Amino acid sequence: MECQPKDVSKKLDRVEQISQTLLPANNNLEDLIQTYSSNFPVKKAKTIIKSHGDGFQVILTGSTGYLGYYFLKALIADSKVARIVCFDRSEAEKDFIAEFGDLDGAQKVQFVKTSFVDFNLPIESFEKVHIAGVRNFIDWSLLSPRKVTIQFMSSLGSLASWPSFRPKTPVSEHIFTDSNLPMLGYGQSKFLAENILNNAAETHGISVDVLRCGQIGGPSGDGKKQWNARDWFPILLQTSKALGLVPSDLGAQDLIQWIPADSVSQIIVELMHGSDTREGLTTFNLINPKFVKWSDLVLGVKQILGVTKEVSLQDWLIELKKHDATSSDDLEKFPALKLLGFFEWVANEERLVMITENAQVASPSFRDLAPINDEMIGRWVKDWDF
Repeated sequence: MECQPKDVSKKLDRVEQISQTLLPANNNLEDLIQTYSSNFPVKKAKTIIKSHGDGFQVILTGSTGYLGYYFLKALIADSKVARIVCFDRSEAEKDFIAEFGDLDGAQKVQFVKTSFVDFNLPIESFEKVHIAGVRNFIDWSLLSPRKVTIQFMSSLGSLASWPSFRPKTPVSEHIFTDSNLPMLGYGQSKFLAENILNNAAETHGISVDVLRCGQIGGPSGDGKKQWNARDWFPILLQTSKALGLVPSDLGAQDLIQWIPADSVSQIIVELMHGSDTREGLTTFNLINPKFVKWSDLVLGVKQILGVTKEVSLQDWLIELKKHDATSSDDLEKFPALKLLGFFEWVANEERLVMITENAQVASPSFRDLAPINDEMIGRWVKDWDF
């Protein structure tokens, strides 16, 4: 069998050596893009057209994460996928056997142990692992005798400042070079990766899908992997329950265009199915086209939380600020105090409008998405158990 995990490790060692020569002297975004877009290897002729039972061979990073769990499950169930190689931490294989070992298709999965680190700080923290990792995969795709498509999970965080710099303008399905658009280290890392991948596609013809994803919700039905209770929405609900107040609006988030995690995963699989027919880089804005207004969900949310009062988000923030952000007891009871800056930004920022034509054409599951409803929210709250 070609490209066994030990061979994969050898190839990654080679591209890791390349990345070690690319580390920049500073962290200016434009400089980072230029640095990681330099000295691409010569593209190897694609001599292997089909192999391994004519099925897709997938390398997956992040299979132990929230979305990764549902995506791996969707890949296992997909008859068009012949093999899945997961690059994950050392205990991932043990976790996989416990979760998926009895599923049909589980034998398709192999693990390569790596030491990816979850940095959630400034852009410097993302560079050596995540940004250099993107460059590694670019080099690998160029050196492979097969056609390789890189599917990169990006985020609206890469364009978080869009309303401030391009007000009233929809976000098209393109890559943007204005380094003012991302916000915080996470969004900057996604912005950098989008631009580095775009440069490689334009200059060396690699095949890339950039999946610019909006808010990923909990599963559409029952799911073992729950939405992280430390994310902003569960924190908002937990705090609302403690305050006895539910916000009647959500500012920039007032149109709920979230996609459940299992639905996002199926959409990604369908986009993968069409990757053989695409050349260069294609951007997909993944937000739910079947939106619902938060105001239409508030009554159900109040019933779920056992809360009777609702106030504007601005007044909700005023009530929240009456509590002590330096008190460990208040922080535990009202966890939104930890995200006060974020909620103030949400209250005052303009909503992003996204064009989703590419996803509408390429994915039946995207076209068939249902809006988020209070029944889903009720299941998520039950999972969070606050």
